[in-house]
Amino acid sequence: MARARQSFDELAKQGLPGALIGLQLGDRTAELLALGVADVDSGAPMLPEMTMRLGSIAKLFVGTIALQLADEGRIDLDDAVSSYRDDVPGGDEISLRMLGNHTSGLFNPLRDPTFRARVNRTPTRAIPREEVLSVAFSNAPAGPPGQAFHYSNANTLLLADVLERTTNEPLMALLRSRLLVPYGTESIAIPANHVLAPPAPRGYRFGAAAGAIEYGDVFFDATDFSASWAGAAGNLNGTLVDLLRLGRVLAAGETLSEQSRRVQRDFLPVGESFGYGFCLARYGNALGHAGDVPGFSSFLAWHPGRDAVVVVLTNLSNLADKSAPATTLGQALLSKLEMA
Repeated sequence: MARARQSFDELAKQGLPGALIGLQLGDRTAELLALGVADVDSGAPMLPEMTMRLGSIAKLFVGTIALQLADEGRIDLDDAVSSYRDDVPGGDEISLRMLGNHTSGLFNPLRDPTFRARVNRTPTRAIPREEVLSVAFSNAPAGPPGQAFHYSNANTLLLADVLERTTNEPLMALLRSRLLVPYGTESIAIPANHVLAPPAPRGYRFGAAAGAIEYGDVFFDATDFSASWAGAAGNLNGTLVDLLRLGRVLAAGETLSEQSRRVQRDFLPVGESFGYGFCLARYGNALGHAGDVPGFSSFLAWHPGRDAVVVVLTNLSNLADKSAPATTLGQALLSKLEMA
C-alpha cells in the first residue's frame, strides 16, 4: 500500500482531503487504509468504518441483478424495452442489453440545460426516477439504438425500472435479498434522503460558485447535496469494508452463469485501455466500475491475474482539473500490482 500512500500525498497537494483504500488479495486478510481528514475545518481523521457515497459503482449492482434474472429466465436481454413500458422513444428498437452496455442512444439527462440548472439551484432536493427519465425521453437521442456507446444514467434507471416491474419488488428489496444479506453487507443502502449514516465524513468538490454540479476551481462543501438525480445509476451509500467484501462478487460475476459472465465482459472499446460491457468497465486488465457524485468519488476493480480487489473511496468528487481522485488512486494501486 506504499504506492497508495505516495499517490494520496501527491493528490493531497492538489486539494484531496481524505481517502479510504482497501486491498483484498485472494483469501488473505484485507488491508485497510484511512488517509487524510474527514473534515477540513476540524481536522478530524478519516476512519475505515465511515459511510461514503458510492456513485456509479451502483451500476455494478443493477447489472448483476439483471443478469441473475436473465439466468433465471425471468427476463431476456434481447427483449425490447417496449415490452415493459410504452413511453420510451424508440423503445421497440432498444433492448435490455443496450441499456446495460450504454448503446441504447438514450439522451443523458445531465446534458439538458434546464434540468442541469434545476439541480444546480436546489442541490439538496430529492428527484424521483420518473422526472429524470422524462428529461431523457423528451430530448433527441444521442444516436440510433445499438450503433455506438453513449454513456447515460437513463440506461441504468430504465433497467432498474424493468427489474422492479418484472419482480414486483423495489430495487432496495432486490439488493437486500440477492446481494446484501447473503454477503453480510448491510451498510450498502439506497438513501432515503441526502443524509449519510454516521459515522461519515464531509464531502467536497472543486466546482463553480454558480452551480452545484458544475466544474471549476472553487473548493466547497457538498456533503448535503442529494445524489437522487443519479438514482439507480449512482445514488448508493456504503462502507469500505462492505464494498470490498462484494468486490469479487460483482466484478468477477461470482453469482452468475458462465453465459452471463460472457455478456458482462463483452467489452466495447471506448478509450485507451478502457472498455465497457454490461454495467461493467474494463481498466486495462482489471474489471469494475468508478463513479462520482458531488462530494465523493469511488473506484472498485478486480484484477483476475492477481485475484485482487481494490476499492478506493474519497471525500472529494473531483479535482480542479476535473479528474476523479478515487480513480487516480485506484489505478496507481493496480499498476503496482501489475509490476509485483
